[in-house]
Amino acid sequence: MIVFGIAAGMLVIAGCNKKDNPVDTKLEAAATQDAAESIASGVGIDNGGALDQVGDVLDISTSASLQSESQTILLKYGGPQAASVQKTYDSITGWWTLTLDRQRGLASGYYYAEIHRAYQYQFLNSKGAFQKFWRVDNSNGTVDTAYTMNHKIITGTGRHQTRRLAQNLISLSGEWQAMGTNTGTVTINTVNNTPYTRHGIDTVKTLSATRTMDHTLKLTFTNVKGPRGSRFEVAQKTSGTITGHYEATVSFTRGELYKTRTVTRDFTITLGGGNGRAAIVVDNTTYTADIQTGELID
Repeated sequence: MIVFGIAAGMLVIAGCNKKDNPVDTKLEAAATQDAAESIASGVGIDNGGALDQVGDVLDISTSASLQSESQTILLKYGGPQAASVQKTYDSITGWWTLTLDRQRGLASGYYYAEIHRAYQYQFLNSKGAFQKFWRVDNSNGTVDTAYTMNHKIITGTGRHQTRRLAQNLISLSGEWQAMGTNTGTVTINTVNNTPYTRHGIDTVKTLSATRTMDHTLKLTFTNVKGPRGSRFEVAQKTSGTITGHYEATVSFTRGELYKTRTVTRDFTITLGGGNGRAAIVVDNTTYTADIQTGELID
């Protein structure tokens, strides 16, 4: 009985030591930081991340739709960027279909993005009926301005790179409703249980190792607010909460930071503060991300 008790006690101690092993904890933290880096990349504006699509919504919900969303989107960019936009309208359903191809930066530099998107969107007036443009001038002299915009991300592909990460985007989808499009501030929420979903393959390089993460990122938007028609202020003036789920299969091509090959994390992103940064909380650890570049801040 005494021998059994000693053996049992040793097993308990061994189990505790394994669970509380600082080496294992450090390795797990490295996996969590990789997840946070990938999440930041999937949100970043310059990368064609989720907040880049928010910027497109804020651009489209403006009086420029009297002319052309194409002109609005194209004229608002400068520097080493190219873009093209095509759109069609279905007068029966009230839905526009817009395809967008965009490049940012130089492929030979640290920062580059190649972005291909297909959207559908629908303007609704104060009574919930669809109308063709954000603003419609009626023959009787009255004006109907869209109060709401339904927005669907149909497809998305592309690639981008930052200092530490390069991504091939395989697929993209999601559905939002933008409220208050008749005001200066638009509020965006996920609708119809259709989260913003990205499937991509990231290659992350640090001094310690090179690893590839085949991942799926799902984001749910809750009262994310941004300035209508003011895309260049998205990073500084967007606020709200994004919750999500990240899952990746990891393979190392050089070195080894952690043993796990499947990384699954839930997280919360808090936007706001006016400094172009976001707090990403993963496994009770808070990381700070640059919203514009889509990178963690060292």
